[in-house]
Amino acid sequence: MDGLIVVPVTVNGAEYPFILDLSASASTAVRWDCAQRMGFTAAEENRDHPRPEVTALAYGSVTRLGVDNRLFLPVKKVFAVQGDLLEQTGAAGILGADVFPEQVLSIDRRNRSIVVSAPYKPGYIPLRNRTELIGFNGLTVQIDGADFRARIDLWEPRLVTTAEEMPAFETGNLTFACQELSRVSLPTITSGQDVVLGSELLDSGMLSLDFGRQKIYFEPYRTLNKPAAVLQPEHPVSREPVLALDLNTFITQIFDHRQSQQWNYLSARPALIDFWAVWCGPCKQLSPLVEQLAEEYAGRVDFYKLDVDQEKEIARYFQAHTLPLLLYIPMQGDPIPVHGLRSIEQLRHQIETLLLDPE
Repeated sequence: MDGLIVVPVTVNGAEYPFILDLSASASTAVRWDCAQRMGFTAAEENRDHPRPEVTALAYGSVTRLGVDNRLFLPVKKVFAVQGDLLEQTGAAGILGADVFPEQVLSIDRRNRSIVVSAPYKPGYIPLRNRTELIGFNGLTVQIDGADFRARIDLWEPRLVTTAEEMPAFETGNLTFACQELSRVSLPTITSGQDVVLGSELLDSGMLSLDFGRQKIYFEPYRTLNKPAAVLQPEHPVSREPVLALDLNTFITQIFDHRQSQQWNYLSARPALIDFWAVWCGPCKQLSPLVEQLAEEYAGRVDFYKLDVDQEKEIARYFQAHTLPLLLYIPMQGDPIPVHGLRSIEQLRHQIETLLLDPE
């Protein structure tokens, strides 16, 4: 099958190639003959895998599944499957959308880059270039000005196709996530038909899927304004405007609390850390404001996000018992915690007074 995306996935401490599957019913699976060394444990229940290209032999779980050094699942329910597709591609499994319940997955085929982030999309994709996502079957696209219901399936090679086996194709215009792709090959369809967006879409621009907020962002390569470091093939994954903060990054770039009790900030710029959690509603309201400010203050202030449930050691150190919590770190003096939801004007004022022009 042309156009399949193969990504490195870590399972039980070892790295394997997995085929990315973002179809409506995508479910993560491991290849049967790799399951044992991945630490697969079968459950009593048995299920059918939704993909007809593979056959499920068991259903169970694996441990320590990771993607892009940003997403880590201590235990993940998966299928154990077999099928010619996995044999032909040499893939050890299928990476489904069920792995990303609260994350943003960004795919840049041109630069061979896949980035997992949370809770923000990459800042270089404008907020205006988005459309609503409802379970992968609730998209709306425009074909030559007419609305059509659509879903995404990156195992389909064509830009747009239908359920018909042999639809006729002609040149037309497709509008997706507020972006128009002109003079592309489109199926001849009638009102009321559903369409499928395939992997050819990734030849035209960068696609970001925000699973938590149910939104899709798309930016054509011709207008994509990514940082220069991202465009270099040897650096396919770059620092985002708001970086997910883990323990290693904290110790090496912020402060090594294990070696000293005396605060000693290590970075060359002031910083703001957004402490958040999946279950925190106000945190989700605050996050797009922080993202916007990260773009405004790029190069002057470093912005981080910290999941208190994933990075409990750091959360305990700063006594992050109440959320939302923003931690302002000036170049001189101790960090300054600020609790509660704030307007963007208030946040901007705090950045200016606490970080850039402290008394």
